[in-house]
Amino acid sequence: MGPLAKLPVECLQLILQVLAHNNDTCSLAALLQTSRYIASIALPFLYDDPYRQHIHDIMLVVENTPIRSEYVLSHMLLSQLPPDSYSSVISHTLRLGPSNTRTAFASNSPLDYFAYIRHLRLPAGAVDLGYFWPRGCWHPDTDAFMNGPEFSRMRKAHNLLPAYDDNMGIEEEIQFYHFQVVLWREALWTLASPIFEQLQSMTISVFDLDRYSRIQGRLGSLEHIHFALDDVVDYSEDAYYGGEMVMSDEFRAAAEARKERNFRGMVQFVRDHARLFPGRLKSVTSYDSDLWPDLDQTCPVEVELEILRILPPLQAPTSLNKTNFLHLSAHLQSTDLSHVQEITDLESPSLWFNLLRDGREFLQRCRSLKSIHMDSLGPGSFSWASQEKRDQESLSNSNNSGTTHGSTGASALGESRSAYLKYGLVPLENFHILEAEEEPLSDEADDVVFAFSQTLKKLTITAATYQQMHIPRTLLFGRGWVDLPVLTTLYISAAWNKLALDTQLYRHCPNLIHASLTDNSTRYQCQDIVTCFSAELPRLDTLELIGWSALSFHPDILNSTVALGELWIGIERDDVDSYFIPPHEELDRSFGVDVTLGSGAAPRLARPRWTWDWYLPQLTSLTLTAEFAFRFQFRMLQGCPALDFMSLYMRASLNTAPRTRVLKMSELFMPRTTAGTGQKEEAIVAPALTVLRLTGRWEIDNSMLEQFFIRMFPKLEDLEEDGMHGYLLENLVEVVRTMPNRLEGMHLSLIEPSEELAQELGLVCENGGEDEDEDEAEGEVVKQDDTEDQEEGDGGLEYNYDSVTSAHRLLRALFCRVPDKYLSDLLRLTYQFDPDGSILTIPAMVEASAALGTAATTVPFDYFTYIRHLNLEPWAVEVKNCWPRRGFPFNLSRYLESEKFRDLLSLIDMPSAQFLEQLQSFSIPASNLESYLDVIGHMRSLERIQFVMDELFEHRCLPVSEAAELRRTEVLRLMAGFVSEHAQLYKGKLKAVSIKDSGLWCDATQSFPMDMRLQLWRILPPLHKPRILGDELINWMRFVAHVQETDLGQLEEIAFPSALLDTHDSLCDNRQFLHRCRSLRRMDMLSLGGDSFKWAVQEKGTMDGLGNSGVIDSGNSSGSGRRPMMHALEDP
Repeated sequence: MGPLAKLPVECLQLILQVLAHNNDTCSLAALLQTSRYIASIALPFLYDDPYRQHIHDIMLVVENTPIRSEYVLSHMLLSQLPPDSYSSVISHTLRLGPSNTRTAFASNSPLDYFAYIRHLRLPAGAVDLGYFWPRGCWHPDTDAFMNGPEFSRMRKAHNLLPAYDDNMGIEEEIQFYHFQVVLWREALWTLASPIFEQLQSMTISVFDLDRYSRIQGRLGSLEHIHFALDDVVDYSEDAYYGGEMVMSDEFRAAAEARKERNFRGMVQFVRDHARLFPGRLKSVTSYDSDLWPDLDQTCPVEVELEILRILPPLQAPTSLNKTNFLHLSAHLQSTDLSHVQEITDLESPSLWFNLLRDGREFLQRCRSLKSIHMDSLGPGSFSWASQEKRDQESLSNSNNSGTTHGSTGASALGESRSAYLKYGLVPLENFHILEAEEEPLSDEADDVVFAFSQTLKKLTITAATYQQMHIPRTLLFGRGWVDLPVLTTLYISAAWNKLALDTQLYRHCPNLIHASLTDNSTRYQCQDIVTCFSAELPRLDTLELIGWSALSFHPDILNSTVALGELWIGIERDDVDSYFIPPHEELDRSFGVDVTLGSGAAPRLARPRWTWDWYLPQLTSLTLTAEFAFRFQFRMLQGCPALDFMSLYMRASLNTAPRTRVLKMSELFMPRTTAGTGQKEEAIVAPALTVLRLTGRWEIDNSMLEQFFIRMFPKLEDLEEDGMHGYLLENLVEVVRTMPNRLEGMHLSLIEPSEELAQELGLVCENGGEDEDEDEAEGEVVKQDDTEDQEEGDGGLEYNYDSVTSAHRLLRALFCRVPDKYLSDLLRLTYQFDPDGSILTIPAMVEASAALGTAATTVPFDYFTYIRHLNLEPWAVEVKNCWPRRGFPFNLSRYLESEKFRDLLSLIDMPSAQFLEQLQSFSIPASNLESYLDVIGHMRSLERIQFVMDELFEHRCLPVSEAAELRRTEVLRLMAGFVSEHAQLYKGKLKAVSIKDSGLWCDATQSFPMDMRLQLWRILPPLHKPRILGDELINWMRFVAHVQETDLGQLEEIAFPSALLDTHDSLCDNRQFLHRCRSLRRMDMLSLGGDSFKWAVQEKGTMDGLGNSGVIDSGNSSGSGRRPMMHALEDP
């Protein structure tokens, strides 16, 4: 007995409750296989709500069709019910056709899953007709039923608009769709019928409402109803794919009448249930059934409120959200709100404003409220809180001064304003308000800050995100605010409005940790900027200032932010990729820098100067845009030893004069503190910076490149610049080659060099230097993206590697070492080698070459010596990588790829016997098997073969032709001959054989039936006394091929791999193999059919009889007796 089984039932149930709450069905299902005791406790948690959200997923894929777990669950549950409870639709659905090999679940299962179900909310997709009838394989009786009068009446009852019905497709598809809808309704009724009395929540089809009304007396436990709106009464233009919707007056009137009848029926159903079982119903919801594409059915709010008024009010709710706020609205005055701690997700104007705005005083009744996230309710929404705070302060002052005037005492307070005397002030900690179109932001923030100043920890204010048609407003925050000693998070987004901050704002928030103050301002005049006062913010960790909050920021605040980790200061983009930067003279004037003003005017100091000398020891990320990047001083880096990422974006708008930042060598050194000439200059170093982004016109000359890139950023790994100029390409190349740290990525905005210069510098450009970019001819800047692996192996820089390009270059590098006599004409044409046979270096091989002291430019490095596994993928030899921009026709390209693929394998496999003798696994194209049979004697190390189907046998949606079938049979014969000959030459060496589609023929997947594949595996020897058959496909295939002769006496665990579902039939035919698994302890696989374990029952009976007769000890099952297998429970 394991430790879990020793726990008290109550403790075990608490553990299982946590697993169920986290939707951890895998763990719950695993517990079913541990012991009968634990399984009996775990089953109720697993099947209490079997169709709850987020627990079902795709189990496996059969013939490109996904099989979801709820399909299997529905099949199992329906199959457990007696056949006489089935409707005609269910009977036809569960009928197994002659070609259907799906496993049927026994109706006499020892486990009654229905006994544990308390909630049945059946999704529309849980009963999928395609799962029961794969590929539309209908039974003849079913076909007759679907064309008979009974189903015709069902179909007509749907009353669909003819134009919508016709859009489903041909008649067969229309029938299939109507059958799917009826099947869902019948499955819902069939599953619920045996357990109506125990259901606490369930889905009810509005279309079948009369049927459910007749059994209401059995729904005594029902607490939650989910009405599925599956009757089509509302039509949408979207359902007609651009076609015209034609609806006669008679049809429209009939649809409206059905709609009214359905809604009245829902109200009456709830009213009758409330009369039969007073106070039992807790909630009623309605939702679109999702049965009819593009036809969303909704229930009017008025009807929902009418239903909810029949129910009792919410019982002491602790949270108000979109799932229960309608219920609250129906009983707004009578609901006890004193326990509400959270109001969240109330962001639906059409419902929220119309229902609760006029009753906004309900907020005052939420005396335990800690968190609010909702739309604005308009002016005065929180004036009650401010008044309570003032009344409390007034009462406290009166008590402290000893006055007893009734006008200041509690007796003078109105009853509605004295709630805080009974409950205390509301302890609000988190306030998040969103501006709504109907109600702009007004006094909410000011009232909340004043009223909850001692408890407020997080304040979030979001203005409307749409741009107003009128001139943007100015939103002022902070004026009149009091100190907020516990506020740690402040987020304000003004969107398209101007965010104006009171100059004292930062001083009111001394313990800020996270601050984000943003608006979408793009242009400004320096004379309009009003700077906030400096403040001490020692706990600040992240600071994001965009727009006016950045312009008004006081830089001296950064003198105190020793904990700052991320800093972002800038404005919003003025254009797609550029920012507004005021003229240089205007900027200097705003900071009080001496400039020639004319007329004898003196400069005016409007903004404090940025000294850029702060000590920010924990800063790791710095982003500056617009004027802040333009005026950035690199001496800031000296005080940021942990800085890892820096982005300076100063590209100016097109409609303004260019802004060029000319870097000087002196800017890369710290300024001298004394005027003496003997002081040594201190170079600026950012020791931890790995990522650098420079955008805009940064001018840097050749003499500064080494100091800038090597000395200042010694650990630089990722460089991206767009607009940097003033240097020569050859100088940058030289600097990059001598950098102490290897660059992982580089993005340079350089004019693409000429072919001669690229060759001289050893550059390999993005297109291989074979084509000239059209932009280059026009003098445009050509970007080389994502530079990778810049090494010295051949003195070149490699650009833009992805997996395909790298594989392509790898092949070219390998072919350079192959004697010319082995190159076919096609390969010569594809890979155009230089006459001198120069070596093409690839990133993955350069390091190995350098490590061995090999100069790749002079001595070829023999990569073939180290290759043991050669499984070439077709995408590695795509034609477009060899002939870029040649515009080959698609079909020709595919043909060339297939031919080249065969040539490549032949080329690599056959240069020397030594190379073939070292290969342990490799791919063989099926079209060229004869060639490989000739050299099989050299493949002494081969352990795994992958036959690649590169011939076209099967076409999509077409049967295999007779000629193709003959060729496929011939290919199989050659494969078997290859495997047999290798097995004879090197007995026991070959471990695995697989067949794989090449992927060369688009959607035409080439495959071999399982019986053909098993023929190959039967040539190999069986597994030797396996202990585990898990998800290793190779072991499974060998086992299935030799199921009779494999010694299974030591097998302890079986786990059937879903990828080999097509071997299931073979195992079903040989299911007696289980009898030979004498050590089996765990089994996880699909059912093998009836009587699979009949032998175990017989053994148990025999052993019990022998034990009772005293022949053996009945408590001992070791040795050669019955195998020690755990109880295996059926689990979908």
